[in-house]
Amino acid sequence: MSKIRVSLTLDKEIIDRIDRLAEVSGSKSRSEIIESILTNYMGGKKSAVILCGGDVNFGNSDIPRPLVKVNDETIIEKIVTVLRRYGYTNIFITGSKQTLEMISDLLGTGEGFGVNIAYFKENRPVGTAKVLKYIEQYIFSTFLVVPGDTLFEFDLNHMFDEHKKNNAIATVAVDLYPKPNKGQYKKGLVVVKGNKIIDYEDSPDPSKLPDNFVQNTGIMMFEPSIFSYIPDKDVSFLHEDVLPTLIKEGKAYAYPIHGYWFNIHDQDDLDYAKSLLSSEIA
Repeated sequence: MSKIRVSLTLDKEIIDRIDRLAEVSGSKSRSEIIESILTNYMGGKKSAVILCGGDVNFGNSDIPRPLVKVNDETIIEKIVTVLRRYGYTNIFITGSKQTLEMISDLLGTGEGFGVNIAYFKENRPVGTAKVLKYIEQYIFSTFLVVPGDTLFEFDLNHMFDEHKKNNAIATVAVDLYPKPNKGQYKKGLVVVKGNKIIDYEDSPDPSKLPDNFVQNTGIMMFEPSIFSYIPDKDVSFLHEDVLPTLIKEGKAYAYPIHGYWFNIHDQDDLDYAKSLLSSEIA
């Protein structure tokens, strides 16, 4: 494709943001960054954040949960593959230096997966909300947030359509989950009226769970305006510090998934996921 030289006059703040993005992306120049942003905007490419921070070790091992293998692929590889299938080709991964180095050794820049990956280091755990502030300057449209230890498969395009139809700031993927034998309620109980979230309990008492309950999968879709809801403090979490405010303002919606999701913390979780996936494939 032939290129044409043009001259642009931009605000200094925008230039500074472009320069920071160029630094994160490696050797890209200002022109390459601007071209990438315009291509993504005009081509409808979407952004996703994969959260790999905090205590992410698998069970009692030293292996980060995103790097646990499920059959022939790691969890993080499976997440990236699903994201790519639904057009999420701008991917930001957050986590500790050690975790990111291990993930980067596996995924690199994302070129082999057909995506572009940028890594954002947490010098210390800052929470699922605060860490999003790290990538605020690189987000220009609706984006997805996915926990790095979650296997999932459902229609992200339909979730996007519902998110836009509701004019939501936040849409939480939820599952009408039959009361399990094991604690797959780790992500919290969501109370809905229609498709609007009216209450949320992060750590429900297992003995008091109803036979069927709507459960947060941890997968969420946000508008860039979400950043203004993140409190200015050292550590903050989406479920504790952001969702309650959005719920009170009527700006948080639920999206019931039609597919599967598994939050993998330990060997029991992994075995459970493998058994259900195997039966589904069979």
